[in-house]
Amino acid sequence: MIVHGCESDHAVSDPHRVLVVKSVANGASVRAVHVLTYNRELLRDITPDTMTTWRRDLERDLQSQWVAPLTDLDVPHRCTVIEDESPATGLIHVADREQSDVIVVGANGHSTLAGRVLGSTSYSLTLRARRPVIVVPATWSQPAAA
Repeated sequence: MIVHGCESDHAVSDPHRVLVVKSVANGASVRAVHVLTYNRELLRDITPDTMTTWRRDLERDLQSQWVAPLTDLDVPHRCTVIEDESPATGLIHVADREQSDVIVVGANGHSTLAGRVLGSTSYSLTLRARRPVIVVPATWSQPAAA
């Protein structure tokens, strides 16, 4: 089982990350996870015009366009939207609950000192996860065949 962290702006649709997930999967199933955080999503729940629709839209997008490359490559997968204190904590909880073999996330390329101090998801996962973490750099591309 592979836990794959999905963000709305990078999701599984990042073709480079899909290649990594596919190569690591090798018959394993993938759990595509999007973590909602209490402090960021609370304001979206409060506004009357988005209270009932944005979560449903998010789940629909995760289950369709975000994981379309996994479907296209016949990688067995399930989608989950959860709430937790941070994306890293949520991914760790799912990985532990699912007894996953590895966690795969992308690096957005915003690796600054402030980001590390405040806790980027990939950085936090590499420090706190109790299982291997694969961080796919935003600039990575598959090497050409020899």
